[in-house]
Amino acid sequence: MAAQWVEQDSKAQQVFNEEPSLQLFVSEDSKSASRKSLPSHRSDEPPSDIALMSGVLTSPLPFYRTLSPFHIPMSKIFEVFSKSSSARSFQVIEQSSTLATAVHRDKLRFRDLLCCLSRDSCEVRKMTAVRLHIGVNEKKCVRTILIKGIYGSGPTVQGFINAFQTRMESVVKGTEEESSRAPSVQGRAYEHLNSEKIMHEEDGAFTIKNESASYYQFHKILSSEAYSLGSTIASFVSSFTQQYRNIEESSELLPQPVLPTQMDSVKLLIEETVEALFSHFNFGKAHTERMMHYCRPAVEKFLYAKLMPQLVAMYRCKMRTTDEGFAQKRKELQSLSPREILDLLEVKPKWRLGDLPTPYKEAIEMLSKLKEFNTPTEKLNCLLSAVAAMKTAVVDYWHAKEELDAMDDQLPVLIFIVVCSAVESPAAEVRLLQDYTRQSNGFDNELQLLTNFEVSVRYIAQEWQLP
Repeated sequence: MAAQWVEQDSKAQQVFNEEPSLQLFVSEDSKSASRKSLPSHRSDEPPSDIALMSGVLTSPLPFYRTLSPFHIPMSKIFEVFSKSSSARSFQVIEQSSTLATAVHRDKLRFRDLLCCLSRDSCEVRKMTAVRLHIGVNEKKCVRTILIKGIYGSGPTVQGFINAFQTRMESVVKGTEEESSRAPSVQGRAYEHLNSEKIMHEEDGAFTIKNESASYYQFHKILSSEAYSLGSTIASFVSSFTQQYRNIEESSELLPQPVLPTQMDSVKLLIEETVEALFSHFNFGKAHTERMMHYCRPAVEKFLYAKLMPQLVAMYRCKMRTTDEGFAQKRKELQSLSPREILDLLEVKPKWRLGDLPTPYKEAIEMLSKLKEFNTPTEKLNCLLSAVAAMKTAVVDYWHAKEELDAMDDQLPVLIFIVVCSAVESPAAEVRLLQDYTRQSNGFDNELQLLTNFEVSVRYIAQEWQLP
């Protein structure tokens, strides 16, 4: 009988020591991602916050969600996760650029061994797993941290969450105190940022001069290949242009699977660059803190200015048929006056703005500048400005007695503005911006706006039958 118990004991211990059950959490993508030091075109694709939260809401296990300042690097968050794991007898079995998983296994007792002899699933019930996901809130420029239990014991998961929360709050508090005492520059690579005082301490306004000076200082760092950031960006741009040098072949792969990977890799590089600037540069001083307000826009402008021509070229190949139909329809309308075009679109009389020679002129001119902008954010702002100018024209003409609110009224006017503008390849521009906004959070309004422009372009190119 004793020999049988010894045999059963060794079998039970073997169950806990075997790794196949843990391979459910470790995919080949995550393994390769953990080995990468720089962003590439084959980055891992962690689940979105919406997907994670939908799983959390249906799970009975505890979860914890919080926001973290951008100046706390992701490496520090992973360090807190690792220390919390050690303190609560968890073992980290997976870690990628944004994810980490840890498991907890109780020690096997003699009473548990007797349980295992009669219940085959005992080893599964004794294991608890938690997962960390780090995301980015683009609107607020903060990190999102989510800890959730995957399976196992609720109290064990809650104990881990409590340990992680305590350590994380201590890190945030300690970082804030350190930033007030630290020197203004944290490393030789960032000496340029403090080479001139951009703003007086008592001046609290964001002026055009301060914005231009901030962009200049950031660009000095990013363009210097003598520093790690500049070298990383230069290597990325070179790899990107080389990999997608054949525009025709690259356009055939749009929008999947290449584009989401392209956008993800660009976005990841931007996030890591912004994180590096926040981590190594002390913004406790008033003038430097205001300067960091322009950090992300400056990084995006620097990178997209180098990549946008190639991206637009690929999209023009992809959307060539629609853009050619649009150009042909615009050519056919050149002989018509704005009033005649409004008649063809059956725009309501009150939205035709009386006897103005060119209704909605400002909106048309604004939209015509779309090609001049190099970053997706600037292009989105251009579209928003065109729509705002459209609505403002109505308010000005009717002295605020009428507003262009209903979508049934807006769409014919928007079609008129699009067809009268000088924007080139509107279908390609809109599709690129749609793919960009789908890769980020908090762009619901912009996606709706892009849908309206897409409908307008498609109607002009494919559905509008001229007499």
